[in-house]
Amino acid sequence: MLIRTSSQTSAEPWVWSGCGCSAPSTGPLPHVFPGRRSEARCHSYSHKVAEVDVTRRTDEGLIPNMKNIALALLLSIAGLAAGCGGHNLFSAPVGVNLHAQSGDVSSGTITQDKLITNQSGNPYSTFLANARAKFGKDPSDVGVGGLTLFLGAGSTGVTKLEQVFTGQVDVLFLIPASGNSFSVGHVVNPTGTGPVNLNVDFDSTKLLGSDHLALMAGNFRVVIRGSAAGGFASQNADADLQNTFTFNAAQ
Repeated sequence: MLIRTSSQTSAEPWVWSGCGCSAPSTGPLPHVFPGRRSEARCHSYSHKVAEVDVTRRTDEGLIPNMKNIALALLLSIAGLAAGCGGHNLFSAPVGVNLHAQSGDVSSGTITQDKLITNQSGNPYSTFLANARAKFGKDPSDVGVGGLTLFLGAGSTGVTKLEQVFTGQVDVLFLIPASGNSFSVGHVVNPTGTGPVNLNVDFDSTKLLGSDHLALMAGNFRVVIRGSAAGGFASQNADADLQNTFTFNAAQ
């Protein structure tokens, strides 16, 4: 009887946008860095099929041939593990709290922002430092794999997100040095206290030159913007808007 086995052989490496690996152990499915060349890569793997005759007896019997089958299977598993390259990505959550008060409403719109490194404890700088420690060098890029919005318990005058916003709510990164802003995520008519998942829009390849350097150094502001819900401007309210980003650093 013949048994067909397969082994994995490495092909040319691809950037993350070309690989179909599963999520790394350090976090959720990575944000793809389309078009930006870095060392965060996966490997594609081709299958080499071999036929092993487990019924052919030799002086040593069947055991040596069964060992060959086991070895081929182990090589296949090892190849798959190496190909997914989870060691090339570091993910961690970073929270940024913004406060929207009734007096902040201007022309029916709420806009609040904060320099990301001014968040208590500076978690973004910690994220970058941990990525640097893992890679042994500065990461080449940062993406956003997820974003949620939560109405914190410190809020006064409001108990639900629909009492703060109506319509579309946008979260952006603003680069103070250039004045350029980049969409990170959005949600339409958020309700309850959350956490509410936002649709992630962030594309790091749109940040060029000094804007990309600012992203990698934490020299940007987190902005939340949306239309104020009816009555919010007159309620003397203070909404504690807790934004949690899942940042992915690429080696």
